[in-house]
Amino acid sequence: MIEFKIFAPYTERLRHRVFGRTTDIDNRNEIGKGLGSAHPAISFENQLHSAIVHIVENQGIPLGGDALITQLPNIPIAIRIADCASILLYDPVTHTAANIHAGWRGMVKRIIAATAERMHTRFNIQPNNLLAAISPMVGNCCSSFSDPYTELPQHMHPFIRENNIVDLWAVVEWQLREQGIEQIENPRICTSCDHDTNKLFWSHRRDKNCGRFGTAIMLR
Repeated sequence: MIEFKIFAPYTERLRHRVFGRTTDIDNRNEIGKGLGSAHPAISFENQLHSAIVHIVENQGIPLGGDALITQLPNIPIAIRIADCASILLYDPVTHTAANIHAGWRGMVKRIIAATAERMHTRFNIQPNNLLAAISPMVGNCCSSFSDPYTELPQHMHPFIRENNIVDLWAVVEWQLREQGIEQIENPRICTSCDHDTNKLFWSHRRDKNCGRFGTAIMLR
């Protein structure tokens, strides 16, 4: 289990967690209980590697998308991952939370920008107030591509390293800062090699056919 230090000053107002491979991230009731809620978590039926953002205003389950935003108390919002990033956002000024699913395809489609823009237009959230925490994800040690110069758009080319490695950690951080989000915590834990955590997390690159771990965030 991982909890982020950046959210520590707000423990009376916010709960969050990274759930490892021993937790069934698809069990919405279990995720809710894990954050101390009597309500099941809200998560997408299908994550699409898109730029689709959903505002959670009730306990209905959204069909498809890749970012959830809410101001509802005691309703966890959850994302499933296995090498992709989950980015947790919290604005202590408006008491708003978001959870973003961002694989490399989502980074190409700028799901982070879409979420930040939706938070601003809907709730007048200022990016300099946002706190961001990045989940374990595939790191710059393991994120290899066949031909990244053709697979990725030009704005991601500065993050291509030797041996066709793409530093997706740095891409996420850059895309957050591009939106004016400067308060960022990134533990830089690689899900694929996962040396320090003894394979606590699922990895599609490492395990191929595998389950999913995930994250959840909940306002109190």
